[in-house]
Amino acid sequence: MRAGTVAAVAKCDHRQSQPWSRYFYETDPTYGLVDGLIYCNAHNDEPAFVLYERAFTALICRDADVVRLDDPALQALLDHVMRENQLTF
Repeated sequence: MRAGTVAAVAKCDHRQSQPWSRYFYETDPTYGLVDGLIYCNAHNDEPAFVLYERAFTALICRDADVVRLDDPALQALLDHVMRENQLTF
């Protein structure tokens, strides 16, 4: 909203939301160079983050702290999240 839009931009067709994101990616003079955006996602209105590739150097994560989504230790948690959000694959 501070950028002059409404939450509905994240819930519309990507042909509308992608140009909105591109506007900030391509360095809007009002905001300068941004690494990403925070918005309410379309699925459940919870915060979602878009990080552009230029944010790579701003993120620090030790290899020991990285857990792949296919790690068996995450299976129960992922199953729970999928059930809670009516997601299937």
